[in-house]
Amino acid sequence: IAWELKVAPDGKVFPEEGQDTQLTCYELVLTGTGEFNGTGTIPWGSYSAYITAVTINEGITSIGDYGLSGLYSLTSITLPDSIVSIGNYGLSGLYSLTSIALPDSIASIGNYTFENCYSLQTVKCGNGLRQIGDCAFYNLSSLTDIQLNEGLAEIGASAFYFCHGINKISLPESLTKIGASAFANTPLSSVIIPRNVETIGEGAFQNTPLKTVHLNENLKEIGAEAFSYCSNLTEITLPESLVKIGNYAFKDTSLSNITIPRNVEEIGCSPFRSAPMKTIQVDSNNQRFSVKSNILYENREDGSPKQAIAFAISSTARTVEILAVTEKIGDCAFCKAS
Repeated sequence: IAWELKVAPDGKVFPEEGQDTQLTCYELVLTGTGEFNGTGTIPWGSYSAYITAVTINEGITSIGDYGLSGLYSLTSITLPDSIVSIGNYGLSGLYSLTSIALPDSIASIGNYTFENCYSLQTVKCGNGLRQIGDCAFYNLSSLTDIQLNEGLAEIGASAFYFCHGINKISLPESLTKIGASAFANTPLSSVIIPRNVETIGEGAFQNTPLKTVHLNENLKEIGAEAFSYCSNLTEITLPESLVKIGNYAFKDTSLSNITIPRNVEEIGCSPFRSAPMKTIQVDSNNQRFSVKSNILYENREDGSPKQAIAFAISSTARTVEILAVTEKIGDCAFCKAS
């Protein structure tokens, strides 16, 4: 890969160091074929503070790990249609970059790709993007506009964790996977889970102000603490396709009523812990679980209650009788019951 520094086309100087010293800012131009990365010695390293623009010419196929990291004065980047991927930390530490449009050729962006891009506000994903890596946009509080493309299949763990500017998101119908903590600690107030998503990862929407959640009819698993601490969530309908509900999935929400669908085979520890549940119901066709005296039980094969999982703590019952055949009371099954 060949590189060249040109005086930046906008003619600016950076930084201004007193009246007598002005350092020129540069455009970094990369040409060649194949991948380049930032591991090892970076040839333009001594100019990193003064590079405000990058142009990558056609022929280069990948920005590898740490490829353009640390160009903290960069405000403009031009990517060619030949690039198919951006590696781990590939564009990290671009403190001054405010927006980026990914070409349609890019199929994946790696882990921590935009780490510490503190000024990044707008990201437009190209139509070819299939995978967003873990922590790709982690803790970017200035990010307010992320345009996800139809064709995107996977959003990695903690991809948008602590992105305090994202108050709405449109998830494409092509999406199949939402990673652990993907949107945790964001200000999302509503979300529609697309029809191809089968698993919502652990803590995926934890500690968000969600009021409205629409779950698709192909969803099979809600991960542990997926919606925990969503204190504004007052109602949700679980789809018939659901098979597994993870530990504390709806902990500290404001849910008061829930119906366990017929195909659910596994429920983790106290999925509604501290939620003001008034009623818990189980579909009559589900033989794996049952409710007696406002207690949700896991049943034996013969249908008799085996383990107490959860209790509707806001029910009108003043006394609770645990069935004699019960072998175990699950962790936190009666937390905050009074």
